[in-house]
Amino acid sequence: VFSITRSGITASGSINVVSVSQNSDARLKHDIKSIGSQLETIKKLAAHQFKWNKDERDDIGFIAQEVMEYYPSIVCQSVVNNEIMYSLDYSKFAVLLWKGLQETVEIIETQKEENETLHTTIQTQKGELDELKSTVETQQKELETLKKQSSQKSRKQRGS
Repeated sequence: VFSITRSGITASGSINVVSVSQNSDARLKHDIKSIGSQLETIKKLAAHQFKWNKDERDDIGFIAQEVMEYYPSIVCQSVVNNEIMYSLDYSKFAVLLWKGLQETVEIIETQKEENETLHTTIQTQKGELDELKSTVETQQKELETLKKQSSQKSRKQRGS
């Protein structure tokens, strides 16, 4: 089923295209702002496996009503048989996932730096521990030597 209205094109079934592009020129936009953190929301948004009611076909995706809670601008509405139906502009998920990927890379880079710092600290402490072990061994040998000398002195004094 395919229909064209003022609000757009509606199709039921598959549409095969070579490519789709959307306007993105900065000259067509205003009030441009950076998207805030997305990781927590991405973690909350459930991906689903499901069957379509009309033909029992297996599919994967999101539930528009769930997405609407977090990203209302991605949810589209149309009237089908006098009933409001929801659909998703899946192309916008790429932007959100890109932001989530950027945040993930930042976390990984921070953790990498922290790991390198911890590794350096551990190596330094390992060297210090080896020095302390060596010092303790030396002091134990010196103590044993002093004990022997003291024991020999005591024997000499008792012998006199």
